[in-house]
Amino acid sequence: MKKIFLLSLFIFSLLDSFGQQRIVFYVSPSGKDKNPGTIQKPFGTLEKARSEVRNQLNKNHSDAIIVYLRKGNYTLKKSFSLDSLDSGTENFPVIYSAYPGEEVHINGSVSIPVNKVKAITDVGILSRLVPEAKYKIVQVNLNAVGINDFGKIKPKGFGRPYEPTGMELFCNNMAMKLSRWPNDSLVKTGKVLDPGSVPRNGDYSNRGGKFIFDQIRLQRWSAAKDIWISGFFKYGYADDAVKIANLDLSNKTVTTEQPHIYGFESGKIFHRWYAFNLLE
Repeated sequence: MKKIFLLSLFIFSLLDSFGQQRIVFYVSPSGKDKNPGTIQKPFGTLEKARSEVRNQLNKNHSDAIIVYLRKGNYTLKKSFSLDSLDSGTENFPVIYSAYPGEEVHINGSVSIPVNKVKAITDVGILSRLVPEAKYKIVQVNLNAVGINDFGKIKPKGFGRPYEPTGMELFCNNMAMKLSRWPNDSLVKTGKVLDPGSVPRNGDYSNRGGKFIFDQIRLQRWSAAKDIWISGFFKYGYADDAVKIANLDLSNKTVTTEQPHIYGFESGKIFHRWYAFNLLE
């Protein structure tokens, strides 16, 4: 609160130096975009305020513009960006600020009320969980709290383009780890039956690799539909994350949906992996 108050004093001082020439808009979490943006009837979104600021700038006015955010939480579904179209001048700046003495939070998250967290009662789901964990896990209906865009898990690793992350969960301001096995280590890659296509050598046929596994734990994954593995499949410096296309529990083989940039290989100490995105 002290930092916000000091910032507000600075802004008032800055604007006063321009002869009190200023246009003021207000935004509030309880406002509406059809409002005129006054203190009594504020806008409801930052995007609406930005649009009105741009309209003023297009008029070639000689006024400073300030957008006051009233107290509360502003939840954004996409990034809010300001560029050269939103810039004032040295003498007549455009300023976005918390309203004096009020605390404002801008975030891209959705808060889940504790009373929406429930115990698992579905016998089918409980049967997929290891005994030591099944009664320590809770669930939330995300649709019930307005979340229906979960993002997508995509291949990521050495030589792959950067992609937006899928949805993340935070609890008590700490990022939660997506379920994985093993939790804090990796397991050995078994004999490779098919290295898959090798994009590094110009083979873009997009054929995944295939290798044998000997870990008993995988026998529990018969109901899992969206399993990913991450590890070092060829060289110790080139990590990768790919989706399992087929988990053959009878023949104990894993076939990946995507190839690894260098192809799959086994036999070296660093040829290891872990699985993630597993309810099990």
